[in-house]
Amino acid sequence: MFFMEQYFEWDEAKNRKNQKKHDISFETASLVFEDPLRISIQEYVRR
Repeated sequence: MFFMEQYFEWDEAKNRKNQKKHDISFETASLVFEDPLRISIQEYVRR
């Protein structure tokens, strides 16, 4: 297990469009990555 700090940036016009469409900002949505109880799995894709 390892931890790494993440930084996000986004296009402000797309952020406003997303807020209107989904009623959530990219900033708020990005908080899911700070949840210590989140569950994440790594997918392996065969090529």
